[in-house]
Amino acid sequence: MCLRLPAVRDRLRRAGLALLALPLALGAVSVAAQPAANAPPPAAIEAFRKADAARERGDLAAARIAYRTACEAGAAVGCTNHGLMLDRGEGGPADPAGAQVWWRMACERGNAQGCSVLGNAVMQSDPPTARGLFAQACEGAFREACFNLGIMTDQGRGGARDPVAARTAYRRACEADHRQGCYNYGGMLLKGDGGPADGSGARAAFRKSCDLGEPMGCTNLARIMITGQGGPVETAPAIALLTRTCDGGHGDACFTLGFVYGEGRGAPADPAKSRAMFERGCSLGHKSSCDRMRAP
Repeated sequence: MCLRLPAVRDRLRRAGLALLALPLALGAVSVAAQPAANAPPPAAIEAFRKADAARERGDLAAARIAYRTACEAGAAVGCTNHGLMLDRGEGGPADPAGAQVWWRMACERGNAQGCSVLGNAVMQSDPPTARGLFAQACEGAFREACFNLGIMTDQGRGGARDPVAARTAYRRACEADHRQGCYNYGGMLLKGDGGPADGSGARAAFRKSCDLGEPMGCTNLARIMITGQGGPVETAPAIALLTRTCDGGHGDACFTLGFVYGEGRGAPADPAKSRAMFERGCSLGHKSSCDRMRAP
């Protein structure tokens, strides 16, 4: 039995594709998000505040109109929110095509989230354009766009695979506290993909991912603590971290514990405990744990 690090980014590559298509919360967009150089005039700010107030009291029709007014008065973020409401059919009929017009307007006026949601909208139909929009939004420090740009450049979607650009995009997402961005950045550092291998940097990135709530970040941090990659061997803290993550319902952590107990890492081998961990992982839907249960 051999403890091996998995292909650490493959899981989040798949998760990243789903994340690309997730709608963004209106509440996350504020008039303060507009760059100072393009600060909207007072009338636009007032319209935006009226739109927020209408939304809070449940008057979506008024909010939709007021976001449009804010946009037309010069608040690019109002264009983004008006487009989101059109896309969802909030406060009036749904109009996904019309939403893209407003997002493009927001993007052209410097609103990074407008670029990002437009990238989400065209990702399937026009990957090269989506990739460019995510790049533009990432330059505007919108972390979801940096993560999505990392996914597309890492996978070669919308253009050639560019591991250097992917590593940079994941780093920027991680610096902005994107938990999956930190996880993928750690994977690239560990493998030396897109630049020199950096075990200590990988350990730090996985730790940040874990601290931000990404279970795979915790699992891979524990794995490299056990193997001593990027720092000292720290078996006991690693086992404690894996146990918490397994108890939290993450099957891959249980799977790793099965190997740890089977090999006797940090304590005498315990076949019964090893099997219990594989059973736990399998009960959580972790395929490799189920495969271990069926192995002779």
